[in-house]
Amino acid sequence: MALGQRDASVLRRFEEFCALEGLAVDRALKNADAVEAFLTIGCSTLRAHSLGTYRSTLRRRGSFPTSRQFPASPAPLPYSERDLAALWSRARSQASRARVHNATVLLAAMVGAGLRPREVAHLRGSDVRRLKGRVLVRVRGASRLVPVRDPDAGVLVALADEQRGYLFRPAARVRDTKNLVGEIAGSLAGDPDEVALSSGRARSTFICGHLASDTPLRELCVWAGLHDVESLLRYARHVSGASDEGPTARTGASTMSRRMIEDDEVVRCLALVERSGVAGWLEAGIEARYRRPGRPRELSVAALLTALLLLATDDRALHLSGATEVLFCRLSNEAKATLGVTGEVRDARSFLARYRQVRYLFHAVASVLDPSGLAKNHRLGVEEFAQRCATMSEDDSLRARDRLESFMSSLLSASVEGCERPSRLAYGLDATPVPLFSRGPSKRRGLCATDPDGGWYVREGDHREREDHKGRRRSRVAWALEATLLTTASPAPGSLAAFPNLVVGLALDRPGVDPGGTALRVLAGARSRGFAPGSLGVDRAYSGALATNFHLPVRAMGFALVIDYRVDQLGRQANSHGAVLVEGAWYCPGMPEALVRATIDLRAGAIDADTYRQRIDARRAYQLRRKSGPDVDGYERFMCPAQGTRPKVRCELRPTSLAVIGARTLNPPTSPPLLCSQHAVTIAPDVAARHAQSFAYGSEEWARHYATLRNTIEGWNGFVKDPAHEALAQPARRRVRGIAAQGIFVTLLIVAANLRKIETHHRQMVHRDEIEARKRTRRRRVSLTDYLAS
Repeated sequence: MALGQRDASVLRRFEEFCALEGLAVDRALKNADAVEAFLTIGCSTLRAHSLGTYRSTLRRRGSFPTSRQFPASPAPLPYSERDLAALWSRARSQASRARVHNATVLLAAMVGAGLRPREVAHLRGSDVRRLKGRVLVRVRGASRLVPVRDPDAGVLVALADEQRGYLFRPAARVRDTKNLVGEIAGSLAGDPDEVALSSGRARSTFICGHLASDTPLRELCVWAGLHDVESLLRYARHVSGASDEGPTARTGASTMSRRMIEDDEVVRCLALVERSGVAGWLEAGIEARYRRPGRPRELSVAALLTALLLLATDDRALHLSGATEVLFCRLSNEAKATLGVTGEVRDARSFLARYRQVRYLFHAVASVLDPSGLAKNHRLGVEEFAQRCATMSEDDSLRARDRLESFMSSLLSASVEGCERPSRLAYGLDATPVPLFSRGPSKRRGLCATDPDGGWYVREGDHREREDHKGRRRSRVAWALEATLLTTASPAPGSLAAFPNLVVGLALDRPGVDPGGTALRVLAGARSRGFAPGSLGVDRAYSGALATNFHLPVRAMGFALVIDYRVDQLGRQANSHGAVLVEGAWYCPGMPEALVRATIDLRAGAIDADTYRQRIDARRAYQLRRKSGPDVDGYERFMCPAQGTRPKVRCELRPTSLAVIGARTLNPPTSPPLLCSQHAVTIAPDVAARHAQSFAYGSEEWARHYATLRNTIEGWNGFVKDPAHEALAQPARRRVRGIAAQGIFVTLLIVAANLRKIETHHRQMVHRDEIEARKRTRRRRVSLTDYLAS
């Protein structure tokens, strides 16, 4: 990879230092202490922001690990009113009309809208808009609208009315930012003692002006193109005074969000976090990873998780600035003492300092749970992305994944602990997309995603991006993670469940990566926490999994599968000792072909629904009778339907069945298999394990169970994605990138949804008789009771 001019200069200076100290350059690049020694000894004359640039360059080139947090470099000093007046005076006194135009655009856009040089170079007249009395500038490539401050707004509007194309140097054919902006900026500098135009100082003037005027911090981050609120801390030191409206006004909170949180709600959420036991081992993990001298941490993991859970139960976005607001602005003194929160927020600067506490702690928690070493938060090229990724062994990754899933399971168990579990339960299992606050990778531009832990989620198949069985490309839905949810359901379809439908298992992974293995981990976790196995409804994404990876282990755990089939899995599925497996059940080999193809004909439109039901009912006569099993090893014994004291069909190979009146007569096979000559046959558990299930496919019993289980899990997906509550499908409400951070957020949102479900279920149990009475009675065309009056 070719070195840029700045990187080459830094590396050359580092090599000279290593030569004087007798160090090997390659080894020193991978040593954080050697780099810090170079910055301290060899760069003693550099300023703080230059040291930060050198450190970032060497860390990127050497990829050395470090857990130290370095202070942000101070923001440039904003221009004073006198400085701006001098700059505008020199802009209007340029030698030609074109130079006056270009200098005016540069000043108005940089100071009035805080645009960077590259953004100014690509600014067009059509990007300047008027909306509800405000002047807005659309920043190309960044998808944001920036309000322009007076008096620069009027200047930009006048310039846009004259020029609809490029505003800055419209005649330039190449938009080379350095050459375009540098020449005009240099012309605005008079004597060396006079103030010069600097994009950093102009941007600092824009940001500090909004901080001084109490602009909500979240909005200001969007306008300035900053990733987080903490980035404003470097500018807050230039702003004196505090808002008269109080510190919560600086966070952009509405009147509703500034309300104080009840102490009872704080106690309830803290009790749930403590009941889960996750805070203790997370504290130990952080201590093991970040053991170093310094001030002791003032904020506990339990307090942070409680604040995030309070946001989730209050239907708020899980932003770290919101958690800061909860901990320091919305709790009573008694609640703060309960959580061990010390300190207060008096102004914007103190709020940002508290926000940094929350942010550092959250990322420390995420680092303990993170199974991924991929580089995040940067739109990198493929080569640079590979250099920045941290090396992580497979064993370390699996251990971190187990910690993350243990965190999820513990919190989910704590949320359902107060509900009395019945002896029988049924379950629904499904994978649902969790969109990420990130753009996906670009093959055309050769750039990776800012959150590389995700993947393209597609609706069909196993949700991976690939072609279907006909070679057609599947349509993408979103750049997302895939959440595998296990929900409880009523084991008796049609009746009001005694146990609320709750999520009791959860796992996150990239879409389509081992869905069967992920589902097994979720099921095993729920089973280990005391949830008794029962019927398990899954969709077609799991019916196509390998039997050894999903179906056989699921049955070994004790779950009874209720599944649907793809169109290429219908009809005959297997054969054993002459018995024919047709859509999950074993039948006599003499069953008519029309009954075998019933579902195939229905999906092809050859028969209607009434005919299909008749054929499914006719199949029952040909279904094998279970003699015994399944035993401990999973083996089952079946006998011919023409055997026994009450045969279901008449067959010449079973003379005793010919005396039965009214039963169907079938044509026996010309070469009778073992099923037709023996009293019973034994079928192994691995024979057609992908297709076998508990109920005959298409039957009324199968339809009732499958509809109940699938409707439960699909209803849950919609419930937790409701924009008015948890809004799981809204990635902007979960902005921290990485699978560990998303795992924390998604778990807390599902815990909040579980709590909502439990409250609703308790109300239903109190009024259970009224709910049952409101059910619609069966309507019939005529009834004998209608004739009693006559």
